[in-house]
Amino acid sequence: MDTTFLIDLMSGRERAVDALDALEREDEPIAVATTTLQEFYRGLATVELSAAEKRRVADVVKGRPILPLDARAAERAGQIDAELWARGEPIDPEDAAVAGIALSHDEVLVTRRVREFSRVPGLRLRPY
Repeated sequence: MDTTFLIDLMSGRERAVDALDALEREDEPIAVATTTLQEFYRGLATVELSAAEKRRVADVVKGRPILPLDARAAERAGQIDAELWARGEPIDPEDAAVAGIALSHDEVLVTRRVREFSRVPGLRLRPY
């Protein structure tokens, strides 16, 4: 899951909620990248929600497998970042990290930001 997906879930966007329901019905583990968690918790800390609402929102990521930004993922992220910069199409470093994590773990990235992430060679996307 990318951060936008988590934010959309937090906001109750119907397309995101429906996508999560569909993923859960497929009975596949839905993992979260450490970089996504960092962005998610940063966003959660800046929104005006009650403590109870914040706990409810944070429950979306609790218990999910966590994919780390380990050395292999960081190398892949650096390659992505450099390649896109060389093509004159820079990517946000956090997005490069999320893409590197997904690629290094052979995962599909759930996102509505297809235009941004489709520039990453080999990255499989599941748009919603």
